[in-house]
Amino acid sequence: MKSYIGLIAQLTLGAAAVAPPLELKYPKAADKWTEALPVGNGLLGEMVFGGAVAEHYQLNEATLWSGAPVEWNNPKAKDVLPKVREAISAGRYEEAGNLCKQVQGPYNQTYQPMGDLRLTFPGDAGAVSANYQRKLELDRAVTTVTYTEGDAHFTREVFSSHPDQVIVIRLTCDQPGRINFIATADSQLRFETATAGNNTLVLRGKAPTHVDPSYIDSNDPIRYNDSEGMTFHCQVRAIAQGGSVTGDGKKLTVEKSDAVTLLLAAATSYNGPDKSPSRDGLDPAAI
Repeated sequence: MKSYIGLIAQLTLGAAAVAPPLELKYPKAADKWTEALPVGNGLLGEMVFGGAVAEHYQLNEATLWSGAPVEWNNPKAKDVLPKVREAISAGRYEEAGNLCKQVQGPYNQTYQPMGDLRLTFPGDAGAVSANYQRKLELDRAVTTVTYTEGDAHFTREVFSSHPDQVIVIRLTCDQPGRINFIATADSQLRFETATAGNNTLVLRGKAPTHVDPSYIDSNDPIRYNDSEGMTFHCQVRAIAQGGSVTGDGKKLTVEKSDAVTLLLAAATSYNGPDKSPSRDGLDPAAI
């Protein structure tokens, strides 16, 4: 029995030693959102597109929704329900289906995309060598983009930390002083950008007060007003090794650095399901 157990252990350990890594690998950058590689910590999420000279990180925060708490009850539902039952019993199923629409409440609200962080690098895509690779290591939850331009080998690593509630982006190169890029941010929602000091990019904005479902044909599907709507705040801080980081109010510029770490944090004014995210909301900047 002991020798049998030992044999099984050896076979198991041997199989584990030669097992391939749990990775998704791609030879080119993502062309669309469904091809991008995800990282997340339950609250903050990021889709990594992996462009060599124009990197795109699509950002999400779990509590960012349109709308505010409303009265969902439909007082007429109890009067319609007997008619629905009657129609079903009589086999008038189309009529029953139409009556069911009168039982429903209003449409719920919509999860919103927070924003987009974009890194623009000097040069052109044609200068990047054929050894470009974009991958997601599933066992480490880290995305990596690597490529060679001229005699320099570049690496970008991205992960999302739950204990620290930040997304971390690390840019390195095997040649000193070769990290150069411009960082900007935007959003599909109403937004504005700014810089805090020379090393922090700020994206803040507001979600709509109402968004119709995508399957509804509406002349006014997305609505804003000044008195309602969830707000959000996102900060990206650049920590450079060597070189310089400067901010001009709209973007960060990194020049001649050996390596750069970007720390991204975000929050919304969400303060629970029963509170207005504008009138009773939290301060996302403080969070």
